Order: sequence, then C-alpha cells, then structure tokens
Amino acid sequence: SLHHPTSHRVRGPRRSRGNPRSRLETALQILLNDMKAASPYAREICLELVKYPYSIPLANRLTHALSLTPEYTSLYSNAPENRIKVIMKLHKTYPTSIPFALLCAHYHCTKRKYNDSLCVYMDAFSLDPKQPLTVLCIATQLLFLSRSALVNNRHETFLKGFAMMEWYGHQRLVDFEDCTVNDDNKACVTEKMLTKEALQQEVFYNLGRCMEEVELNNLAVDMYQRVLKIADGCIHELESANLTSEAAHNLVGIYRRSNNVDQALQIMRKYLVF
Repeated sequence: SLHHPTSHRVRGPRRSRGNPRSRLETALQILLNDMKAASPYAREICLELVKYPYSIPLANRLTHALSLTPEYTSLYSNAPENRIKVIMKLHKTYPTSIPFALLCAHYHCTKRKYNDSLCVYMDAFSLDPKQPLTVLCIATQLLFLSRSALVNNRHETFLKGFAMMEWYGHQRLVDFEDCTVNDDNKACVTEKMLTKEALQQEVFYNLGRCMEEVELNNLAVDMYQRVLKIADGCIHELESANLTSEAAHNLVGIYRRSNNVDQALQIMRKYLVF
C-alpha cells in the first residue's frame, strides 16, 4: 500500500488548553486591561466572578463598578476587537452561565443583530425560566421589535412582549418573597437590602417605561403614578432604592408632550424641585 510522505512525521505533545476557570480568569483580565480606568473594586469583583461564574448579582456588581470609572461609556460602545472576542469566549466557555449569555445577547443588540440576541436571550430563559432579569430582557426586546415594519406578525410579537412583562412583574415579587424566607440562598444577598416597597417601585417603573416605549402613554402614566403613590405613602422604606425622581421625570415628559403643562409643573414642584 502507498504511504503519504507526512505519515511518519513526528508530532510533539498536544498543548493543554487549561481548565475553564483559568481561561475565565484570563478573559476577565483582558477585559479589565482593555478598560484602563477599571477600579480596584471592579478587579476584586472579577476575582469573585472567577469562583462563581453563574452569579447574576456578581455580574451586576461588575457592570456597576465599571460604570463608575471616568472613561466608561458602555461595555460595547466602540468596543475593540479583543473585547468582543472576550465576551464571545466567556459565553462559549460557560454556555450554561446566564450572566455571560446576557452579555453576549446585549452585544448582539448593540450591533442590531436582533435575531441572534433574541436566540441567546431565549437560551438563557430555558436555563432558568424564573429569572426575572432574563424575562425583562426578552420582554423589552419583543416590544422593541413589535415597532419595526420589517417584523412579521407585529401584533403577535407585541402580545408576547406584553405577556413577558407581566410575567416579569409577577416573578420579581415572588423571587423577593422567596429570598426573605430562604436565608441560605447566596444569590439573595443583594435582594435582602431591598424593601418590598422599593421592589414594587422597580416593577411599576419598568412596566411604565416599556409602555412609554411603545407609545401607550395612558398605561405608562398609570404605572408612573403608582411609583409616586408608593413614595408618598412610605418614603422611609425607599432608602435602599428609590425611583421616584426617575418616574416623575418621565411623567413630566409625557405631560409636556400632551400639552398638559399645569400637571407637569405640579409633578415637578412636588418631586423634582429641592
């Protein structure tokens, strides 16, 4: 039989690719080095994220820490090629990690690859259907797509997005109640810093923001007014998180666009003027 000339070539040992944790640590280090103004606090969070790559609270703390740096605009805006590769590698290395899946989906959104982003969002949803953050991302994506003339079945897309928003509001409150009962849940550390009133404000504000995005201003006004009503009734319970000013600002914008100047001035004097 014939033999190929290269069949007797001596091959060296295959190079080890390292374990996933070391690759994750290297990827996060590249990401931080790329963002030169990253604070020591952000680097500490990265070390924790290496140990717990499936922790959404840690990923939230990382993005918050990076947002406090002076040169920060966005994790994806004008992102160099190496930062994009890092984000993709993180998702590929940990395909069952919801935080890295959301990072990858957010990147697709910024590049207007809405089909790819929605697929990744749905993959994250299949990993944990009860995760409110994933449900909120899918809802906002569907409501945004329902406004595009290029989307088939726009009404069906809108109804699906609206249903996901309702599911988000329900699941967010259910998760909070579970966290208050289950003290052993490590993912609930940040949730325990919130009060029920602050969480209700968050849910109503996000619902109002989505309604305003699809120009259902009458529903948006109702949601924003609920946020302000909570602030009027229990201002001391909102010290951990307070969305009163944000809701009032958006409500003033809706009133001004509808030429309801008197109502806008009343909201401004009560909630926005110090």
